[in-house]
Amino acid sequence: MGLFSIFTRRNEKRALPLSPTVGTTSMIFGGASDAGPAVNENTALTASAVWAAVACIADTISCLPVHVLESASGAKQFDHPLYALLHDQPNEYMTAASFRTAMMTNLLLWGNGYAAIERDSAGRPTGLYPMLSSATRTGRTADGLLYYTTYIGTQAFTLRPDEVFHVLGLTPNGITGLSPIEYAKRSVGLSIALEKFASKFFSNGGNLSGILELPAGMPDEAIKNFLATWRREHTGIENSLKVGLLTDGAKFHQTGTDPEKGQMVDTRVHQLREVARIFRVPPHKIGDLERATFSNIEHQSLEFMQDGIAPWTVKWEQEARRKLLLEVEKPRLEVRFNLDAMLRADTKSRYEAHASGLNSGFLTTNEVRAKEGLPPVEGGDVLRVPLNMGPAAPTPPAPTTPAARALLEDAARRLLVKEAKAAQRAAKKHAGKPDEFRAWATEFYTRHEPLVEKTLAAGKDAAAFAKAHCQESREALVSAFTAGTLEDTLDEWEALRPIAIAERLTKDTI
Repeated sequence: MGLFSIFTRRNEKRALPLSPTVGTTSMIFGGASDAGPAVNENTALTASAVWAAVACIADTISCLPVHVLESASGAKQFDHPLYALLHDQPNEYMTAASFRTAMMTNLLLWGNGYAAIERDSAGRPTGLYPMLSSATRTGRTADGLLYYTTYIGTQAFTLRPDEVFHVLGLTPNGITGLSPIEYAKRSVGLSIALEKFASKFFSNGGNLSGILELPAGMPDEAIKNFLATWRREHTGIENSLKVGLLTDGAKFHQTGTDPEKGQMVDTRVHQLREVARIFRVPPHKIGDLERATFSNIEHQSLEFMQDGIAPWTVKWEQEARRKLLLEVEKPRLEVRFNLDAMLRADTKSRYEAHASGLNSGFLTTNEVRAKEGLPPVEGGDVLRVPLNMGPAAPTPPAPTTPAARALLEDAARRLLVKEAKAAQRAAKKHAGKPDEFRAWATEFYTRHEPLVEKTLAAGKDAAAFAKAHCQESREALVSAFTAGTLEDTLDEWEALRPIAIAERLTKDTI
C-alpha cells in the first residue's frame, strides 16, 4: 500500500465537469500586480517577508505535540493508531513534522491543505499523503456530490471527500479556501518590486539611472564605443563610488529617483508589516523589531499563539475528528494539539505554571515531569494541597503518614509554647489573684482560638476543634494556677500534649 495505490484504486478516468474554484486561474498562471511583477503562490515566496511569515506559522504548527484524548477524562490514548500517524509518521516518506510543514505551506499560500487518506479494510486511517494544492481542485457531479481531482504529472485522479483530509483557510463557502496571495497580490507584488529595485540599485553600483546627451553629429561607431566604455566603467557593484568624466560636451541627465527621497527603506518596512498583517503574525516574528520591547514582546508572542496559531489548530482538530476517527469513536475521542508547548522556550514561565498546578492540587509530580520529558518517580501520582487548605465538600479522611503526623506534632508544640509563655507572664503579673488570672485566660484564648483553627485544623470540624482546644487549655491553666501547680502542668504540656493533639487530629475526633 502507499500513495500510488490510493490513486490507482480511484483512477476511474471519469469525464466529470470541474466546478471552478476561486482563484484557480491565478493559482496556475499567476497574475500581474499593480507594482509590476507577476504574483502567484510560488513567486510570492521570493519576498522575504512572505517566506518568513509562512515558515513561522508552518514551523510552529509542525513542532506542536498532538494527542488523541478521551473527551470525558482527557486521558491520552498513546496506543491509538491515529496517534502514531499524527504525532510520529503519517506515511513511509516523511515525519509528522515534515507532513505538517508541507500541509501548512500549501494552506498558507493557496488557502487549502490537502492530504490523501489511506485506510485499511476496517476503515481506519493507515496513511496520510499531502497533495499539492496547485494541482488539486474540488468539483461536483451532476447529482451535486462533492469530489476532489488531483493531478500527478498529466494524469488526473478522482477522490471522494472521505478520502481527502482537507484543511481550509478563509472560505466563503466552506468547501474551498481563498488564496491569501491572490487577494493580497498588490501588497505582495510591491514587496517583490521593492526587493528587485534594491537588488538592481546595488548591482548597478548604487548609481541612479539617467540619459547621456552626446554632441550632435557624433558618428554611430563613436557613440557605440562611448556607451560601451561608460557601461564598463560606471555600472556594476565593482565600479561604485567611481568619479566619471564627460568630454566633448557630453551631459548626464538623472532620471531615477533617489531611494532616500523615495523613502524606499520606510516603504520596505511598511510592506513587511503589511505581510505580517496578512498572515496574522507579530512583526517581530519576521524580523521587524522596531516596535518590540522587553515589556510587550512576551504579550505579542502570547497573542500570536491565541490569534495566529490556535485558529489553525482548531481547524486541524475538527477535520481530524471528522475524517480520521471511526464513527463509533467520535462520541468519546477527540484530537487536540498541546499549545502549552509554546511556553517551552520560557523556562521561568513554565516552572511558575508547574508550581501553581502542584500547589493548587490539580497537577501531580509525574504529570509535571511528563511535560518536561522526564520519567515518572515513585509516589509522584498523588495530588497534594497545602495543610491549611481543606476539601470544598466532605471527603473520607485520608490515610495518615508518619511525615504528616510529625508535622502536626510540630505545629501543636509551637502553639503550646506560645500558650505556656503567655501563661507564665500572666501568672507573674496576677500572682495570688485567681479571679484576675481567670479573666486573663478567657480573654487570651478568645483571641488565640482563630490561630489554633488556622494552624492545626482543616475542613468542616476546624472551628469545633479550635474551640474545644482553647476551652480545655483555659480550664487546665486556671485549675493549675489555683492549685499552685502551673509549672508542672506546662512541663506536661511540652512533653505529652503535642502527641495527644496529633493523635486526635489523625483520628478525626474532637
